[in-house]
Amino acid sequence: MDYRKANIKKLIDYFKGGIKGNVKPTLGVEVEHFIIDKETGLAAPYEEVAGIIEKFSSKGEGLIYDEGNLLGFDCEEFSISLEPASQFEISISPQRTIMDIHRIYKGFLDKLEAILKNTPYTYSVLGYQPKSRVEDLKLIPKERYALMNDHFKTSGTMGINMMRGTGSTQVSIDYYCEEDFVKKFRTASILGPIFSLITDNSPIFQGEVYPLNLLRTHIWNNVDRDRCNVVPCALNDDFGFEAYAEYIYDSPAILLMDKGEVVYTGYKKISEYYSERELTEEEIEHIISMFFPDVRLKSYVEIRMADSMELKYVLSYVTLIKLLFSSWEVLKDICQYIGEVSLEAIEKGKLELMEKGYQGRIYERPVSEIVDYLMERALKEADIQEKEYLAPFIKLTEERKTLASMEKEKYINEGIKGIK
Repeated sequence: MDYRKANIKKLIDYFKGGIKGNVKPTLGVEVEHFIIDKETGLAAPYEEVAGIIEKFSSKGEGLIYDEGNLLGFDCEEFSISLEPASQFEISISPQRTIMDIHRIYKGFLDKLEAILKNTPYTYSVLGYQPKSRVEDLKLIPKERYALMNDHFKTSGTMGINMMRGTGSTQVSIDYYCEEDFVKKFRTASILGPIFSLITDNSPIFQGEVYPLNLLRTHIWNNVDRDRCNVVPCALNDDFGFEAYAEYIYDSPAILLMDKGEVVYTGYKKISEYYSERELTEEEIEHIISMFFPDVRLKSYVEIRMADSMELKYVLSYVTLIKLLFSSWEVLKDICQYIGEVSLEAIEKGKLELMEKGYQGRIYERPVSEIVDYLMERALKEADIQEKEYLAPFIKLTEERKTLASMEKEKYINEGIKGIK
């Protein structure tokens, strides 16, 4: 039996299973929060964060354990999970309107604030830990993260920062056929550096004011080239489900699930490990989850470049994504405006924006002009309520400011060079 052919087909069929047909589009949202000490600003330890999760449950219902360790909570409209250094992530189930996302996330925050009120802790939404240094943070008790931590020590220079220090906002969008997937995936990959700039909320790095821009982009650039950044084949003419399946299948796995056990595979390619047997659906889902590109394909397109932000900016960003990816006409207009783009141009643009922010250029234009175009194009698609949700980012981008730059201004005005 040709297991390579069979397993590539299984991956393709999994992605085809994500096609939504003619149903109304939905948006999924994930936001990471740092649980920190109210006085010191240092990250709360796992045991304290697990206790906070427990209080979301009534009579223990919905709590998620792994080998006796509390790692999450699940209910109908959202779930809570812990990232490697106890980052507190909410995953909102796919919703059809921004108003529903607003209602669910606001309800979650109200509950979190009520739980934290009589504790020594609060929460922070930033792209990077506000005070703690990553070398001082312990991983949660989950074998997968221990193995990933060891692997990233050899694959790049900033795996420890990514796993323990970063916080993100991720938005998932539906696709309706393979061509729709390709259009959305490519456009999101091209706009990735611009989304990173618009949502830049990382003023602090290792307890000191960060002097440049797009800190999370810098970190992800230095984690693992095999599974991060822009998917290498995304701009190729033949890009589609098969090309993405081959990208996954011909890359190192780090770790795999075999008969329910976690197996460290290091740099051995997935295709080598499964050369003599077929993938199960559980294994497919695990494999896909072990890749962290700017834009990721699951049974939806996951746009991963935004920093964690406070509620009104999360809603503004989700609205922007909804409006820019709402129709082929909008995607076509964006692609015609941007023009031909290469992988090299995306990587060059990232470096330019990291150094110069809104003063930088990307795709042979000032980035400020592209941002203005995207905001104007989104506004054309927006109804009255969506325009209200967009307003926070409209104001920020018109002023050529980021959330990070405003925080840095505050520190400078207060005469603070760092927050050690």
